[in-house]
Amino acid sequence: LPGSEASSCVDCPAGFFSNVTGRSSECERCEAGSYATEPGQDECEACAAPRLTRFMGSTSSQECVCPAGTYEDASQSCVNCPAGSVCEGFGRTVPGQPAGFFVRNDTTGYSVYACAHENCLASDDLSQRCAEGHDENTLSCALCLDNYYNSDGSCLPCEGSSWEIPVFLTIVGSLAGMVLVYNLCNSPLTRQATTLSTTAVSFGMLLTAVQSLALMNQYHVKWASPFSEILEVTSLLTFDVRLLKPGCFADSSPTLEYSARLAVPLLAAVTYLGLYQASQWLAKVRKITPWVLARTVNSACQVWQALYISILVVALLAFQCRENPSAEATVGGYPSVSCDADEYWGLFALGCIFTVMYGVGFFTYCLVCNYIAPRRTATSPFFVMATRFLYFRFRTDRWFWGSVLMVRAILLAMIPILYPTDANAQVFCLCSVGTGFLVLQLVETPWKTKLLNTCDSCVLVMLILLAAAASAFTEQEEAAGSVFTTVIMLTLCSGIGVIVTIFGFAFNSVVSEWKKGGQSSEPPADPELARSLNKVIRALAALGEKEILTIFQSLGPYDVAVIQSFVGMLTLELKLPKTSGSFRQRICVGAGQLEKVISRVHSGPVADEAAGKPVVIGGDSNLSADARAVGVRVTPVDAPADASGDSSQQAVTTAEM
Repeated sequence: LPGSEASSCVDCPAGFFSNVTGRSSECERCEAGSYATEPGQDECEACAAPRLTRFMGSTSSQECVCPAGTYEDASQSCVNCPAGSVCEGFGRTVPGQPAGFFVRNDTTGYSVYACAHENCLASDDLSQRCAEGHDENTLSCALCLDNYYNSDGSCLPCEGSSWEIPVFLTIVGSLAGMVLVYNLCNSPLTRQATTLSTTAVSFGMLLTAVQSLALMNQYHVKWASPFSEILEVTSLLTFDVRLLKPGCFADSSPTLEYSARLAVPLLAAVTYLGLYQASQWLAKVRKITPWVLARTVNSACQVWQALYISILVVALLAFQCRENPSAEATVGGYPSVSCDADEYWGLFALGCIFTVMYGVGFFTYCLVCNYIAPRRTATSPFFVMATRFLYFRFRTDRWFWGSVLMVRAILLAMIPILYPTDANAQVFCLCSVGTGFLVLQLVETPWKTKLLNTCDSCVLVMLILLAAAASAFTEQEEAAGSVFTTVIMLTLCSGIGVIVTIFGFAFNSVVSEWKKGGQSSEPPADPELARSLNKVIRALAALGEKEILTIFQSLGPYDVAVIQSFVGMLTLELKLPKTSGSFRQRICVGAGQLEKVISRVHSGPVADEAAGKPVVIGGDSNLSADARAVGVRVTPVDAPADASGDSSQQAVTTAEM
């Protein structure tokens, strides 16, 4: 009979079955995913999908459990484990938590959040999800328990750790630094290209480089050790108040911590005003030199501009919402705050206020000051002192370069906001910004000395190299980079468009010249430039040598080099207009022709000028009425014909300035 053995018809035990009749057979175990509750079964009952049994020969429906990759929820249904969790094995009732992730049970099920630090432990049953000292009731184990303080993502006990010393050193160091900035930024020595000014500006570049490193710590890149530890140290320049151990003496909620970081630049400005008032009082008591209000304003603005990248990074933290594996986005700098929670809107409001104040307000102030500087510096001594931070580091003709550097800071700070989790796009944008401003730097050379231009170029090259190296630490995902791919294609198309445009202009120019018979048109006259040059020559003619030397001492090396180049070009044009042609033509002649010109200059007019003799000029017709008006005296002289026998050179003139 089915379900019995042939000789004695013994029933198959529970968990077994036999569906063979009329011959001797053995009972077979129920396959995995089925069970037999009663003896003598001719078939096994299947578990309700998708449940399975751990082993063959199951005897009860209770042995039907959820398969690997799922867990049993409150309604006793098998639910797929959320992305980012671990569900290995059968019969799970909760998803497992891997290291570096935080699994939370909420009203809609389990959600998984990414942890920024190694404070989330691997837990198979969610019994201990956070490292020691971390609060398991906060998202991503981001906050510390009472009497613990945060140190590089780890919560350490306050007992045996002093917070007074870091606070004291920070206050004293900040005050000393502010006084030093006041003296350096307003010192007469920094107006010129002295060693002191170069050192001071180089230190500012070092601050920019360190801030750029701190900014890279915001990128979605898993940096390798020890570079990751170096980036953690640079967080000091982003006003990370956690270094002062606030959890040991005050509430360390995200809102208060963010407010404190935002208030640091404002507190620096208020402190400068307090130091100004203190100096006024001490000047009456101790007879010391009081601070000047305009210089105080200049110093405060210099601090803001030097730390502009950090200020923007902190102000924009509230807008940096990072996606999680299977949960709502959280704030990048404060992973315990969900971007959908009520607490987030407090951070968002603070971010809006201080972004307008720092990012928009201060940048607009600097931009307007740069725009009106050529006019206001001639009429307002207060304006000159108060805005000196904008242009004392740069060449006179590049006085506006401080605003260009602020644009660079804005673009760098916006990268983590535009692409909070796409590391490939972050790396690409950083390379693009660095390369673009490196080209501008090399073309314009805006800094006061060659060394400073070299230093700024090195800072940009460092950023580009670090961005290129960061690509090795980005996570390669199939779905990642859809936006990044679009950006690359747009950039490639833009580059092709620029090249096509350049070729188009070149082709149009060639066609135009061909239509003219290959004859290039003469450059148009510029009467306004001629009048301006005439005015400058008249003004210089009225000055003595010592007065002109005083003016030169206030200029940077690049400005003096430009003047030397102009004087040399103009001298050659006045001395040899017929033998050498225009300056543009002279620099285009061949090596042999250039040697002839140089030889003639050294054997003729230049040698005479060095000996104190009158300077030879190529003809009275080359001297305009303006040249005669500024004191050029023309005297005819006799001169032998040149080796070529050109009689046009026999009648020359001399001029004495």
